[in-house]
Amino acid sequence: MTYNYDLKSLLQQKIGRQILFCSLITRASLGGLILVVFIDVQNKSMSFSIAGLAMGSITLGLAIGRLLQGFLADRIGFRKILLVFAMIHPTIVIAFTVLLGQTSSSLPIALAGALLGLSAPATSPVARAMWARILQKSNLKFAHVLESTIVEFAFILGPAIAGIGSRFFSWGSLMLIFGGLAGIGAFGLGMSEVAEKTQQVTHLGSYEYLKPLLPVLFLGLAAGLIGGLIEVAVLAFAINLASPSSSGLLIACWGIGSSLGGIAALKLGVRLPIKIRLRVSIFLLGFTSYLMSTSSSITMLAFLVFLHGVPCVPAWATLYFLADQRVAEIRNAEKYTLVLTVSTIGAAIGNYFGGSIISIWGVNFAFLAGGTMFMMTLFFVMSVFDLEKE
Repeated sequence: MTYNYDLKSLLQQKIGRQILFCSLITRASLGGLILVVFIDVQNKSMSFSIAGLAMGSITLGLAIGRLLQGFLADRIGFRKILLVFAMIHPTIVIAFTVLLGQTSSSLPIALAGALLGLSAPATSPVARAMWARILQKSNLKFAHVLESTIVEFAFILGPAIAGIGSRFFSWGSLMLIFGGLAGIGAFGLGMSEVAEKTQQVTHLGSYEYLKPLLPVLFLGLAAGLIGGLIEVAVLAFAINLASPSSSGLLIACWGIGSSLGGIAALKLGVRLPIKIRLRVSIFLLGFTSYLMSTSSSITMLAFLVFLHGVPCVPAWATLYFLADQRVAEIRNAEKYTLVLTVSTIGAAIGNYFGGSIISIWGVNFAFLAGGTMFMMTLFFVMSVFDLEKE
């Protein structure tokens, strides 16, 4: 199935809007759910290490679940995968919410969190693969920027709902709401026309394609790890100032900056050479991480988090565009899944690493560590990866 539209025209069609809004609902729900879990676990355990472990476990489960679902999507079809997990995920959320009401021990929370992440519908790689199936190849780079912008907008919507909802509902009730919304979004995406796969691919060839993809996977892992660390630091900053509800505001500011960066990238960024987009984005991410270590108030950190978000979409969109250039089209869902999986694994490590750093040395040190790792990644990109050929 191929639509002979450009991206703008396709978004005026039902199929384009369905992919856009259903994937947004699911992603926003997952973002809000993880935030609520972090705050609830920290409130009950009074430990950033355990809260970071819970967040990291969910994120690790997300990585494994996305890998499995992306692998199967190219083989048994998008619709079956999405509909099955649209039913499983809300059920697991209910069980997880009940568990948190009974214990604050790290091991059961970590195991249940991993299962929660594993059950989440893999709408991110599947949605990217859907765009690749129905768009002309010349429009794919714009589709990747759009997808990355959707992800960042979800960072606004999910935490904003969590922050506002916390004034009316308990944290447990919010978990149930987010679990239900994620299921609804995945169901809507699964019922779309493009999710009905008419031809199953049973033989995809060898795995030699992984070799040219390794640079992209390394960058995805590094970006996920540092992003996960900084995310925990931002949440901990709000909690330390006795304002956990403002954590939603901070994450939303991050998303607003990212969304604006995505809009700018749609207009300008894709015309710039890849090496410039990638290097400038990484430098700005590291520089703003250093600046966040100087924050003394929620307002100051909100502004700096906003600045930190601006280069996120250009960086992520560039990674997916590199993956497109390096891997055959037949592995659309799989290649997007691999990039997303390694970055999610990195985020899980960063969540746990960030919680441990904060518990031992404090929030400011976590921001400094994130900035230093970004600069090390930039140095590695400039020294090792040859992007001139891209």
